Amino acid sequence: MEISIESILADSTEVELRESSEELNDVLRHVNGGRSADFSLTTPLRVLLRYMRSGNDLIFDGVLDGTVDAECSRCLERYFITVERQFFCTLLPVQTEIPNSRELELQQEDLSTSYYTGETINVSLLVGEQLLLSLPTLPLCKADCAGLCKQCGENLNTSTCD
Repeated sequence: MEISIESILADSTEVELRESSEELNDVLRHVNGGRSADFSLTTPLRVLLRYMRSGNDLIFDGVLDGTVDAECSRCLERYFITVERQFFCTLLPVQTEIPNSRELELQQEDLSTSYYTGETINVSLLVGEQLLLSLPTLPLCKADCAGLCKQCGENLNTSTCD
């Protein structure tokens, strides 16, 4: 979904979206170097979104809600992760001038700030970024997953190695 920057007003606008699982799976594959991703969506992701303008700054906040099919990094079994993530981000217009300081210190508010150019905002890209941030870096089907046997490759959660 794209939103025209002109249509973003000082009063907040609320929308409920269903982000396509196909588009978001493309994002997940892109991050995974084009090969099959460790994560995939089987149904659209529900997004409650509120947005508004403050001068040239655009403010977005909302909640992602959905289920992600994941591959355990230890036993390689598929399992489901429930995604429920609140997010907040501010989009600032791209500045052509860069501060002269050779070293800039990252501030807490910088973590939720991004930049925009053009006349529209691609909300799907914002949602894809928030989805990626909600996923574990090391997906595990359970905290005590025993993984695969180093000798025979047997799943040690379901059987023992002979």
